[in-house]
Amino acid sequence: MSKAQYITAMTLSVLLMLVAIGVAIGSLDTLSKADEKGNVMVRRRGREVELPAHFVVFFPPTVLFLIGLGIAYMTYRFYHDE
Repeated sequence: MSKAQYITAMTLSVLLMLVAIGVAIGSLDTLSKADEKGNVMVRRRGREVELPAHFVVFFPPTVLFLIGLGIAYMTYRFYHDE
């Protein structure tokens, strides 16, 4: 792996983690829409589903952040194994 590929991959992973943080901040208003049980209505594939609000708010950013972290880890390992 060349140094340019390393820098590009690390930049991609950092940007993905920043997007995850932005998604988390942007979805915090979902918590205010929760009912007394802590659930929110979400439209999935043309139908409405009731899901826990904390799942709707925190699952997508967590997945994005972990993917970015995985890219950074693999990039670091590939670059430093050579």
